[in-house]
Amino acid sequence: DLTPVCVSGECLVCVPNSTNCDGKDIVQCDSEGSALTVLETCPDGQTCFGEGECALDGEQVANITIFDAQNKATVAIHPEDFFLVIWTSQNASPDNIDNSGKSIVGRWFFNDGTAHPAHPLEFVANTFIAGNQSDPSVAINNNGIAMVSWMSGGQDGSGDGIYARRLTMDDGLVGVEFLVNEISTGAQSFPQVSALKDNRFAVVWESDNEDGDARGIILRIFEESGVPSTGNII
Repeated sequence: DLTPVCVSGECLVCVPNSTNCDGKDIVQCDSEGSALTVLETCPDGQTCFGEGECALDGEQVANITIFDAQNKATVAIHPEDFFLVIWTSQNASPDNIDNSGKSIVGRWFFNDGTAHPAHPLEFVANTFIAGNQSDPSVAINNNGIAMVSWMSGGQDGSGDGIYARRLTMDDGLVGVEFLVNEISTGAQSFPQVSALKDNRFAVVWESDNEDGDARGIILRIFEESGVPSTGNII
């Protein structure tokens, strides 16, 4: 199927029956992005994208493992125009690596939605498999280093803890998972990770009573090597 795009246009919704989008000619391109043809009108409900960009027609399934539930997905864009999808898988994982509760599973894709041939299959990010590992977050820095973080039940000795692991498109999983939180008393949960301009990573999460009253938000910064740059910051 062909998808309309705007030549040099912004991300806008086409006006039905119009002959341009944001003052630009409306074109359609094939699924491989190899042919562009000017359309007479903009189809109803279609979206314009930037020059030469083709949107996939409809949704697709990112996960290969389909037993039970796969949810809480997160995505990060690689600077070389492919992306990484990470999610929580319930009671199932590729090659049965972790079938004990929830696990952290991911997969690499090209920007056209096809699986990257270097790593076309799913992988499991966590190595500690007892209990639940869930609620992942992922970011990729300008050097193409990814960091995925998640919450793990009972691994740090007290409730949930925050763990992370690095990976790259070329090397796959790099090193071992490591503990993010310095304080492990109570539960540390629901991490979010972001890549900084200097290629370090910032991880934030919720922590029980660490700020002195109920739940607080804690921050810690890591070098792209995974070595912590700071302690816990309240």
